Amino acid sequence: MNKRYPRTIMATACAAWDKDFNFDEASFRKQIKMLTDSGIKCIYLFGTAGEGYAVNREQYQTIVTAFMDQMKGVSGALPMVGIISLSMAEVIERVDLGLKLGVRDFHTRSVK
Repeated sequence: MNKRYPRTIMATACAAWDKDFNFDEASFRKQIKMLTDSGIKCIYLFGTAGEGYAVNREQYQTIVTAFMDQMKGVSGALPMVGIISLSMAEVIERVDLGLKLGVRDFHTRSVK
């Protein structure tokens, strides 16, 4: 039987914030590099910590862009991006953005 995904370990990449609550891209990229250098290729953004619902459109775009840029050089990478929103329009926009950046695996969840 052919499987879509290999048996693997999935890790989460948590958005990094500085003391002024701005996205800390350098720390975020360092975290992803640490994971991939350890052999972890399947990394999930915006889901396990639930922070995906708390960022605005600009922050979401900036963080997903940095994530996908960092993952693009990783051989065998399996990046996944979570989408959590009360707004269907926002879900569609985030999927569209992700597709444009090369995301092929999404996890969506509605907040009730």
